[in-house]
Amino acid sequence: MYAAIDLGTTFIKPHNGEIFPSGVSEVVYDMATSVMTVDGKSYTMELYNNYDTNSNKSLNKNVKLNYLLALHKITDGDMGIYKDVIVPLPAKQWDNEDSVKMYKELLRLDNSVIVDVNGVQKEIYVDNVGIVPEDFYAYHTEEVNKERFNGDKVLLIGIGSWNSNQYLIDNDNIDKSSSNEMGCLKVFIDIVERINDEVYKTLIKGLSYKGQLIDIRPFVKDIFMDYSKKFYIDVKNKFSVDTIPHVICIGGGSLVMYEYLCNYIPHLELIDNAQNVAVKGMKLMLDVNCA
Repeated sequence: MYAAIDLGTTFIKPHNGEIFPSGVSEVVYDMATSVMTVDGKSYTMELYNNYDTNSNKSLNKNVKLNYLLALHKITDGDMGIYKDVIVPLPAKQWDNEDSVKMYKELLRLDNSVIVDVNGVQKEIYVDNVGIVPEDFYAYHTEEVNKERFNGDKVLLIGIGSWNSNQYLIDNDNIDKSSSNEMGCLKVFIDIVERINDEVYKTLIKGLSYKGQLIDIRPFVKDIFMDYSKKFYIDVKNKFSVDTIPHVICIGGGSLVMYEYLCNYIPHLELIDNAQNVAVKGMKLMLDVNCA
């Protein structure tokens, strides 16, 4: 079996299309709906808080636990034997040999692991972990439809909750890449000192009062616009974005930032299925290379 898992800062996306929050607590709450036990220790999983925002994936304390939970979720039956599992790293870390090595070591399972989630035990074994550039493989999906670019250069921008990746693509290959810590959560932190799930949902979906939706985004538009300008300047300095004929945007953060970034990058295009398209592309790569 093969698997692709996008281990984001706030959401985890395995290749089966499921999305679940990445918050973890070492306290098992009475009302917890997702409790995972590994090596005799139990954790409350799938929380909309208790995120680890350490952008160095190899040092992020939630990554390995969410990796095991994702493998448990996609495993049918009581045993999962995976020949290859691929996971992404932000562009700068992917381009660093030491970072790739550390991440592989973190996620490698030299022996099978018994993972218990809500009383359901599954034995997980992974033969090989492959590291790929975060967001890049979205380019090869039907949502992007790369053939329409007719050989032109394309700038792919992936915006997550904490990181953003940029890839200048020429003839289907990465010509230049970069990443920064300018994900959408940074905007929310500018608005509130501590973000939690209710604030997150309010900012994205609007505030509901007596059944009526009150959109608060107009009251914070200046903050989003200021952040979008900083984002644009950063990308422009690296890629001369104004001269690139096609600029496409993916990632969960793009669903929040797109309407503001368009003021600075008018030809920016938001790709359908933006939150899941990267892991879909990773699985497509596996299907082709491992067939």
